[in-house]
Amino acid sequence: MNIHKNARLTYARRLEMVRSVIERRLTPPKAAVQAGVSEPTARKWLGRYLVEGAPGLKDRCSRPKRSPRSIRPEKAVAIIELRRRRLTQARIAVSLGVSKSTVARVLAKARQLLGQPQPFPRSRAYVSRNSRRSGGRKRSLLRQSASFGRCVRAML
Repeated sequence: MNIHKNARLTYARRLEMVRSVIERRLTPPKAAVQAGVSEPTARKWLGRYLVEGAPGLKDRCSRPKRSPRSIRPEKAVAIIELRRRRLTQARIAVSLGVSKSTVARVLAKARQLLGQPQPFPRSRAYVSRNSRRSGGRKRSLLRQSASFGRCVRAML
């Protein structure tokens, strides 16, 4: 496994630090100062060495062992299929026993994979209809909608 650029200790330096604690009877804080790492890090490497031996000091993969947010592929396919049948996200969530946010996450990922466009964000001009009635707000309304890249002059 590759050592990342900010790693303080390589495998050999970890082994040297742990052996200095065991053989030379250094305290973990003193060994940590010598190695240039924090005391908790020194204790972590010492604990791994005592439990697993020298192989415990090798680099480990940072990938999690499990992902609590993941769902089964069959359920993801069911979500996509129910959405194609025009069910709402809330209905899909209730019928499959998952949260609405999970349904939204699966559908967003499906749009990404299938190359479909994301829903376009609404501008404030479409939401606030009452602001069209007051003449003083026309300029600010146009500025707000221009920030979204739309021209709503025709609506006013």
